[in-house]
Amino acid sequence: MRFEMMKVLKGRQDRLIYYIAGLNVAAIGFTLSKTFDIPLNQWIDIFLAIALICWIVSTSASFRWIFTQFRVMESNLEVKDLIDGSYDKSKISETDKNNRIEKTILQLGKDASRCERAIKTMLIFFITGIVSFIGWRLLYVFYAS
Repeated sequence: MRFEMMKVLKGRQDRLIYYIAGLNVAAIGFTLSKTFDIPLNQWIDIFLAIALICWIVSTSASFRWIFTQFRVMESNLEVKDLIDGSYDKSKISETDKNNRIEKTILQLGKDASRCERAIKTMLIFFITGIVSFIGWRLLYVFYAS
């Protein structure tokens, strides 16, 4: 039961990350295509630049999360193989095995905190980009016209 719930949660989390990464890329593309021929206004366009930078940072954070998840999966498989004894065809001593397990578990803890930071960064910068873009649009409509 717990395994199935974790599987469902992981699937939903993956979809959310991919969805937000796609929204970031779409927002960048939309912004660049719609503002390509608009004359620049230095102080108003700061909000547009902030939005683009936020979306780029959010996209890179989502990719960081994805790549860290790959490393976590590999580390989990390595620990499982070490515990099961099917890690390598060659014999390794019990102390080497325990050292590898301990080192891999420490790395898993670091990767878990990296994933948590990446998700927070992704969401904060995604929302900040949206707010900045809306602010730019409102300023552009009211002051640049």
